[in-house]
Amino acid sequence: MVHSYGGFNADEQNDQSDQSLLGEEPCTPPLTQQPRQYSRFRGLVRSAAALAVVGAVYMSVSSGETEGTDISGMATATVASASVSASDSASASASTGDSTGGSTRAPSNVAPNILLLMMDQARPDAFLSEDHSTPNVDRIATEGANFVKAYSSTPMCTPARTAILTGKSPWGHGMRGYADAIAPAHRMEMDNAHVIQWVQLPMILRDAGYYTVSVGKNHFGYNSSSLSWNDNAYAHGFAQAWTAEAQLKADLRSSEFVSLDDYGAFFNESCPHCEPLLGPPSQDLNSWWGSPYQYEEELHPTSWIGTHAVKFLREWGSGDHEASGHYDNFFLKVSFRNPHSPYDPPSRVYDKVLQADGDKLKPYYAEDGWDSSWTGPTTLCNMSNLDTYCGTPDSTDLKSTRAAYLASVYFIDEWVGKIHDELELNRLDNNTFILFIADHGDSIGDHHLWRKGFYTDQVATVPLMMRWPHSMDGIIPAERGTVISDKIVELRDVLPTLAQVAGIKLNANQQKAIQGSSVLSLLGEDADSVEWREWIDIEMALCDMSDEMNYNALTDGKMKYVHSLYDGSERLFNMTDDPREKADVSAIVGYQDEIIKWRQRMFHQFVAEGRGKMFTQINNVTGEETLAFSSDVSCKETKIMQNYPCFPGICSESD
Repeated sequence: MVHSYGGFNADEQNDQSDQSLLGEEPCTPPLTQQPRQYSRFRGLVRSAAALAVVGAVYMSVSSGETEGTDISGMATATVASASVSASDSASASASTGDSTGGSTRAPSNVAPNILLLMMDQARPDAFLSEDHSTPNVDRIATEGANFVKAYSSTPMCTPARTAILTGKSPWGHGMRGYADAIAPAHRMEMDNAHVIQWVQLPMILRDAGYYTVSVGKNHFGYNSSSLSWNDNAYAHGFAQAWTAEAQLKADLRSSEFVSLDDYGAFFNESCPHCEPLLGPPSQDLNSWWGSPYQYEEELHPTSWIGTHAVKFLREWGSGDHEASGHYDNFFLKVSFRNPHSPYDPPSRVYDKVLQADGDKLKPYYAEDGWDSSWTGPTTLCNMSNLDTYCGTPDSTDLKSTRAAYLASVYFIDEWVGKIHDELELNRLDNNTFILFIADHGDSIGDHHLWRKGFYTDQVATVPLMMRWPHSMDGIIPAERGTVISDKIVELRDVLPTLAQVAGIKLNANQQKAIQGSSVLSLLGEDADSVEWREWIDIEMALCDMSDEMNYNALTDGKMKYVHSLYDGSERLFNMTDDPREKADVSAIVGYQDEIIKWRQRMFHQFVAEGRGKMFTQINNVTGEETLAFSSDVSCKETKIMQNYPCFPGICSESD
């Protein structure tokens, strides 16, 4: 099958077999071998289904300690009996409709397979362009629906992925800035103050009878005590996983690195004397630079992730996967590590983007100079810092880096095409729901910014597209190719959306535990009358990086209001007339009523969330309500980051 990508031809790459990408004896187990299994930690719902997924034995960690169980010798017959038990349990739960116990699931012949496709650091304007550079991702929107006002409320790696995992808002999940990893599962369930367990996406799908698989990046993380992915607290409900976490250590070829990351093990065995990040200049895992990949294309993490995804679908569709005969549905999360910086696409794709020299390679800046503080060079905004967040490189480096970013996106699109093909070849496309998202966008030089973390739309917006199978046409009556441009959606909506796709009815406590909503209601016959949020919150608290990365913002897609938690300054952007935020209108007389309106909205949201005096103040004499700020960020760093996951009772200042 040939994929045409606006001049890019997938057949131009080296024709490598799946086995060559997996290796002769890969550290990552082929799907025909025993998959990785995980110890059970206390799930949201104690169902018989959860206790026996693919024969995995789960152990309670209510004491905070975990203990693994070797199940490598368990027979396929155990899997079969577990599947029957899971089905019976789901049916019984559905018939009782218990609002305090587990969630319930619709009959399996209604619920489709679910394929969640993700890129890391993918901005929406890289897709659906006039040059049709991403036809395979675009197909998801043109054959389904595209939500053009989709946001990432904490536009940085782990907090964004926490929202996807839990369905919570930034204040709800507590990670308002970067931490090395998403919290272990058992910590997410210990909200004793509210006695409401956190909902976690793979867990509820697992408990509903789905076979849950992860390929690529989760950012669930590791630390000195977790030792490896086999630490059950970091599985979060996935029964099988091939990890590509980019979890590097000082010695990139050390045994510790091999044990933490399946892709790393594959790379080290395939090229034992190679440096994974080789490329000019010397790079680290977050450097802003981009240049062509220095090794054979089959060694690239995008190829590795795509190969495993395709192989899983092939074996599931053919019945060769050991679980496919015992589970009606799969949930497959395919999370590509790229285009996360450093951008390293194959040279064949990079060269064509650079030679085309289109408008996409040109950055844009503010016309009134509001972004001038990021121009550099300063201590913070300095292109000599590999992982700088801001600054202005020379024109050659700027163009080459933007080209490398776009080429990384286009390379992933090729693999999305191969995944489409495999679905069709195995007749899975007619019963597979596809959702495509990213954790956040990327600045790639716009407004003199790089990478992530800021409130500008090139960072805070994400692609959110979906394609439903024909088996769901009776459930989703919207026309294919629908564009939703008048509703604000956010990553917290992913969990409730996929729960509805799976036919899962969240119980009362689960509904209280999430702040997101299913976007399927916006595609129904009564979409015009659906009660939906008017605006969304965006925030970041990176106390150790930049004053300007301590902010709160609100937007309805028409206006965007930004308040600095550090110095109290405000910005306002007219997103309708100025979608690239080239002018800050906060000081213009005609916008003062807008400033007051949005300031009040933020104040009352903070009050409703119980944030306390760190965020809101009321004058005891005049009763005036104001947003708080402080240049002393030490309390924020201690209160909000150290105790993640952070519940309102921990995060609020009471004195």
